[in-house]
Amino acid sequence: MNIFNIFVLLFLLSAFAIGINLQSSTNEQIDNSIDNASLVIDNLHLQVPEDSTLPNSKGLYKIIETGVKFVGTLGIESMRTGIHFGKDNPQYFTPEFIIKIVTLICILVIVSLLIKPVFYILVFLVMGIMWIIDLNKKKKVKKKLKEETKQ
Repeated sequence: MNIFNIFVLLFLLSAFAIGINLQSSTNEQIDNSIDNASLVIDNLHLQVPEDSTLPNSKGLYKIIETGVKFVGTLGIESMRTGIHFGKDNPQYFTPEFIIKIVTLICILVIVSLLIKPVFYILVFLVMGIMWIIDLNKKKKVKKKLKEETKQ
């Protein structure tokens, strides 16, 4: 689990918490406030600098603008979904449930961080076992050669 996934998970949990706090609000009020943020993202326009020396700078800025709009819209719509889910399902957000979720996230982070070192240790152990087996085979061959030369 990389850091981006953890941020997304925390983002959704915070959206759920906002939804719980907005239980007294109507869905229309929530949607209106989120739509205001959506309007800001829709009105985003990047201007190409006059002294730009890049040959395709206009296209590059258009691609960056489209990407920023996509990420912003994705964030706003996931926030909307999280707020509505938290508003409709407050029973999932008791302190015990949140502690269980945070504990699970911590365990997942620790396990994901330990996967590579544990794998390397296992590879080292297998290589060590193969080395010991190879040494035993060489010793047996040397013993056989000594016994054959003595006879």
